[in-house]
Amino acid sequence: ETKKLVLQTEDGMSIVSSAQIFPRYVRVNKLKAAPKEVIGDLLRELKRVSPSMKSESELGQKCSERCIFVDAHIPDVFVLPPKLSLPWHELELVKSGKIILQDKSSCFSALALVHGSHEMNEGDYIDACAAPGNKTSHLAALVYDKLLKGGQKKRTKVFCFDRSTARLSILKERMSQLAPLVSDDNQGLRNKSKFPVEICPMLQDFLKTDPNDFQQVRSILLDPSCSGSGIVNQPDRLADVKKGDNDRIESLSNFQLVALKHAMSFPNVERIVYSTCSIHKRENEDVVATALIESNREIEDTDMRWQLVSPKALRHWKRRGLDHDCLSKEQSNCLIRVNGMEDDTNGFFVSYFERGSRTQSECKNLASSIITHIEGTSGVYNGQFGSPGANHRGLLQDSRKNGRSKKEAKGTVGKEAMETTVVPRKKQKKLDW
Repeated sequence: ETKKLVLQTEDGMSIVSSAQIFPRYVRVNKLKAAPKEVIGDLLRELKRVSPSMKSESELGQKCSERCIFVDAHIPDVFVLPPKLSLPWHELELVKSGKIILQDKSSCFSALALVHGSHEMNEGDYIDACAAPGNKTSHLAALVYDKLLKGGQKKRTKVFCFDRSTARLSILKERMSQLAPLVSDDNQGLRNKSKFPVEICPMLQDFLKTDPNDFQQVRSILLDPSCSGSGIVNQPDRLADVKKGDNDRIESLSNFQLVALKHAMSFPNVERIVYSTCSIHKRENEDVVATALIESNREIEDTDMRWQLVSPKALRHWKRRGLDHDCLSKEQSNCLIRVNGMEDDTNGFFVSYFERGSRTQSECKNLASSIITHIEGTSGVYNGQFGSPGANHRGLLQDSRKNGRSKKEAKGTVGKEAMETTVVPRKKQKKLDW
């Protein structure tokens, strides 16, 4: 669904634009709350606002337990109707940091880094361009959850970089809301003593860091400044388009390449996620291909060279990277792309790198995710609030091929995505992540 807007540029030119209307995505912050706790509070809010609605159609679906779904790709993310008129920022769930209003595609970065491979990720993490902090909090929550399930007792650090004092202050304020932190006169913030994940804000330019100062870091999340061309639900961005936009994209891609190569230079880092909210090949496949070639050229030990890997947690996502002269078809298929016009979320790009000699055929044998039904929801979201996007449409079509009706197909992952299993209501299981 779209809405028409007329925008005015600085030179007085009018731009008629269509803004995509997506479902409302709500990520449960497992640093502070459990999904079952959150779903109860959400249902109470829905029932509270329901009588004030002129018609049930304003909710996109009936305003009841049936209008909250579990996302098909991201754990701990609920999907609600796009026209649901709740005072979101006034809700205690939001103010307390128990839920985060975060676009679905922006959750891909941390998910791919923490659950990109089958192994238990050891060592510390870096969020290279952290402010304002939504991805940082998601990273910390996923690490926390994985540590608990893996029985690992050693505290893990997440270093959060930003060179701007103002932006780092925003990050610290955000983390104080989203993570169990207490004030510390020496360092600004510190985690409560028994909490296994330590969030460490760093007033520093990531490009100027000495890789040898972070010997315990094994994973880096790099989501640098980009053109933002994939964000299609904020059409006012079009008013900022200038004649020199191509020059800006070229400048951004050069910066992105330098940042990715710097991340690859950390001697003990084993995993990197590079992501953007751009649709431009220049900022995505071009950067990935060049970084692989130039960084691996400087690594003599072939077993220590970087390679693209299809992240395990997103193995069931259908839309993949564009063809590129310097990438094989297999490498392009490791890349994740999101189309903001078809996938029910803003455009995005994710690449996941691992250091080592493991082949893609070995990666295919890795266990995949399980998306579970949560009591109080209507199962897995499959485009119920409108025409399903490319990824949801594929799930419905695959289910029909297997002899199921449309009704039976809801909440069921299709044949081509069999590595993700939806657990029926009566057979609830925990995520295998």
